[in-house]
Amino acid sequence: MENSLNFSSNAVRSMSKLMDKVWATCDQLIWALEVSKDGVSSYGVRITDNAMSTEFVDRVVGYLLLLKKHMFDLRKHVRTHMSFQEREQIAHVVEHLLETEDKLKAKMIENNYFNNTYGYLLEEIFEMLDAVVRKLPIK
Repeated sequence: MENSLNFSSNAVRSMSKLMDKVWATCDQLIWALEVSKDGVSSYGVRITDNAMSTEFVDRVVGYLLLLKKHMFDLRKHVRTHMSFQEREQIAHVVEHLLETEDKLKAKMIENNYFNNTYGYLLEEIFEMLDAVVRKLPIK
């Protein structure tokens, strides 16, 4: 099996920690975006109606859920080792991961309010995704 990939237990632990952080940060951002105007106003915070459209938020949340799915796929493969017998499988998952990351970056640029308010969380996610991808044996 020349195409099989072996990860050291340290590499698996390290990637699992990063994946957990990506998952948690995505959840945190999804929760923040799902806060209703009524819920936020009870804390005395005023939301600008036109800051982010419902469609915009729905797309961002959809991309965050996709990132979580990709993290799930990677975690499953890294832990079992058996599913990563071909480099093409890793490349396929990572390709979709990076594609989703690019779509989120485009959304960040598209809406200044979103960028200024939530950009730090997305940047954190992007840094962790890059760290995960660097640990994978793909080019």
